[in-house]
Formats: sequence, C-alpha cells, structure tokens
Amino acid sequence: MHLGHAQRNNSSLMFTSYDESNKQTKVLRSVGYDTLSSSSSSEIEFDVTEAPYSDFDLLCSCNGLVCLKCNDKTTHFICLWNPATTEHMKIPKSPNEYALKDIRLYALGYDKKTDDYKLIVVVEFGVIGSYLVDVYTLKSNSWNSSSQILPYYMYPLWVVSWVLVNEILHWIFRSGHCSWLIICLDINEEKFEEFQLPKEPLKNKCLCMAPGVLEGCLCVLFSFMADFEVWVMQDYGFPESWTKRYTIYRKGNNIYDHDNLSLLWSFRGGVLLLRVWAGDLVYDTKDSSGRKVNNGVSLMLHPAYSYVESLVSPYSGNNVGQR
Repeated sequence: MHLGHAQRNNSSLMFTSYDESNKQTKVLRSVGYDTLSSSSSSEIEFDVTEAPYSDFDLLCSCNGLVCLKCNDKTTHFICLWNPATTEHMKIPKSPNEYALKDIRLYALGYDKKTDDYKLIVVVEFGVIGSYLVDVYTLKSNSWNSSSQILPYYMYPLWVVSWVLVNEILHWIFRSGHCSWLIICLDINEEKFEEFQLPKEPLKNKCLCMAPGVLEGCLCVLFSFMADFEVWVMQDYGFPESWTKRYTIYRKGNNIYDHDNLSLLWSFRGGVLLLRVWAGDLVYDTKDSSGRKVNNGVSLMLHPAYSYVESLVSPYSGNNVGQR
C-alpha cells in the first residue's frame, strides 16, 4: 500500500551508530524532522531501535520498509525489515553472480503501477566504469532476469548517492571522459533516461556534486571553495529549467574548507537540513545561519535515510493482515 503525501508529516531521519553502553553493538537511531526544525538547541533526543541482526549496515528505506545488509560469521545477506511490526525477511540471492562487496548502490522504491516494491542494486561489473543494474521485486520474491549494463562511471559521492523524485531514481554518472550526467531509472517501466546538469556550476569548476530533493523538485548541490550552490530543476524533465535557488556560505556556519555538502531534508520557509563532515546542520537560507543538531552522535560517518512508520509487510508489500 502506498502511503502517499501524508508520510511527509511523520517522517524521521534514520541512521546507524553504536550503542552508548556497548561500543561493539550497532543500533538504529531516528529523530523526527519536525523536532530537528523546531528545536533551538543542539541537545536532541534520538529514538533507538534494535535491528533483527547484531551486525548490519543500513542500505535504504521506503514507506516503512528498511533494507539492511546483514553479516554473520559465515555469510552476508540482504534483509527487508519493518521496525514497527518487527517483521523481517531475507532476500534471495540474485541469479547474476556477484559479491555483495561489489554493489555500489542500493535503492528501494514503490511501483505505483503494480502496487509493488522494488530493490535496485548497481554493481561494478567487468571493466571498470561499467555497472550492472539488478532489480528485485517483492511480490514475486525474485530478481529481474533482464538486467542492464550501464556504460558510465559513477560519481564517488560520500553521503547521498541517489534520490527519488516522481517515482524515478536519479544518480550522477559520467559519460566518457568529461561529461557528467544525471541518469534516471523509472521504477515503473525500468527504463533509463539522461538529464544534462546545469552548465554554469560545471563551467565554474565545482569541487563536488550531490543530488537532492528540494520542495519536491530534483536539485543538485555544487561545492566550491567559498560556498555552495543549490540548483533546482523547476520543470521536471527539462534541463533548460535549471535555476540557482540558494547560495550556502561556509564561513561562520561550522562548514570547513574541505567539507562537501548534501541535502537531507527541506522544511518550509527556506530551512534546510544539511550534512557536512562537522555534523548535520539546520541551515536557514533567509539569514544564512547554520545550527548543529547531532547531540554528540557522529552522524556523518553513517548513511542516513528518511523513515516513516507503517504496517507494510516485508513479505508481501501489503499492510500486515492483508496478505
């Protein structure tokens, strides 16, 4: 069952860290976006959830389903888990033979057309710079045999590697030796498309790029020595509609010279939740001020994803009790 736009009001930021009482044990922490935006203090209380396996990595999340890579003494496997219901299910291995260590990207999305959930993995395959795209569908509990090879080089992003807009996944890849592109995968049709990035920041020799979602629109954050620029595709699918929306300044905002930047969430009124090496920031574009929010927990070392509580079952994709 698709949760629709109502989920935005109940969304949280979820990430992994180590248990304060046992530094060898991983736990999942989460905090509501409303709490992050409304608190005037950096002392934020995080909810703590124990995962079904003690050794795991958080991969992605969609509509209350959380995807984990689980490790035990002999094997590694992928698991779908609903923290609210505690249901979890191991995903079978793909018939395409590759090691989990070769997977460069995981993305979980909802296919409204088929009322199904799909896990997309991008695997470094064969020659360096070529990637296999493999798709797992929840209802069939199987992998799509019509996997595709992408002849691109994936941009080495350190925090956010993909974003979902209009049920379409977006990554930054390089075609050939110099042309950077946004590659889009339509979850419904499983077809790829290319978007051109805005020319001006590339011409100005940006240091780093990260895709994001700003007020429901596809955006890209470009890093420069003195500041950052947020460019938004105002009319989706039309690269000529790229527009610079914000400039974010390093000086005075706990953003160091070597920091890159990514957008985790956008609030009303031009307030952004940003990720930097120094810790996550709530940044107000109206007065160019930033406030740290991580309460001593080192967020920047761990991937973070949006999470919304639901009753969606990892066995069927339906609400619990509707199998």
